[in-house]
Amino acid sequence: MKGLIIGAGEAGAFRSQGNHVASFNEHPDIELVGILEVNPTKAAAVVEKYKTAVFTSIFDALLAKPDIIVFAINTNIRESYWEEVWKNKAVSTIICEKPLADSVSEAERIISKSAEFNKRLYVNYQRRTNTTYKAIKNEISAGTRGRIQNVTVHYTHGLKTNACHWINLALMIFGKPVWISSEVSPIPSPYPNDLNFSILLGYHQFHMQLIPLMSPQDSFFSGDMILTFEKERIIIPDPTMYNSQHAKRWRSNNGLLEETNLNFNINKSKNDFRPFLDQVIIEIKRNETSFMKSIDEIQTLKIIELAERSSLEHRRIDLD
Repeated sequence: MKGLIIGAGEAGAFRSQGNHVASFNEHPDIELVGILEVNPTKAAAVVEKYKTAVFTSIFDALLAKPDIIVFAINTNIRESYWEEVWKNKAVSTIICEKPLADSVSEAERIISKSAEFNKRLYVNYQRRTNTTYKAIKNEISAGTRGRIQNVTVHYTHGLKTNACHWINLALMIFGKPVWISSEVSPIPSPYPNDLNFSILLGYHQFHMQLIPLMSPQDSFFSGDMILTFEKERIIIPDPTMYNSQHAKRWRSNNGLLEETNLNFNINKSKNDFRPFLDQVIIEIKRNETSFMKSIDEIQTLKIIELAERSSLEHRRIDLD
């Protein structure tokens, strides 16, 4: 299979914890035909690092007949490429960096058009393929740790840039919330057009809180998930940055929580984009249905929109 990356930014080519170019180069079933990058500085940097072809127009890039395309560019820039990618017969699969779109209506259009042109569509929420979170999902479904009472997640870098990862993961692990309440946080985001929000997602038997912290450049790496059950509490630190030694577990003893041995592992990948790509390739080869449900992409953006609305109206909003 031939692969093309559109965009040589951090996620496209230079993010040290994992990026799309590295994933394609590592994968035995993919031949990277090149990268589409219009910025001369970024183009030169990617040629120097990866010794790969660089295209400056979508038309030239598509002449290489890629099977898989990655949109590692902002949602507003993708608009000029969608039609050409949809119409191209060689392209079978599209992977987008998150979020899929800037609005629910636009996401619905993209999903519909991709299906119309028979294109597989994925959004790179890479935590969905991490076995740590998949195991926790199974434990919660089976009630292994007892009834869940509360979930708290700390995030950085804005609602659409980073909190969307945890909203999407919540849909995978816990399902759709019943309501949402949100307020703009006093903790600043590095992006002026993507503020931090303190968010409360209401489920029938528990709440999930998304609490912003300072960006790691000004503080420390976060992304920890704290789950409190009837008789225990666990901390799952973000596998992107942390290892099993940083995880914690407490058990109830005479009404008090006492630290105890871990009974779960943190699955850390050298390139955290690679397991996601592996799953995509497996599904292509087997012609299986996507492990990513379109409804979850719509619900992620719906929750983002409702978080902004809840903050403006200063009230709790029920989900449809």
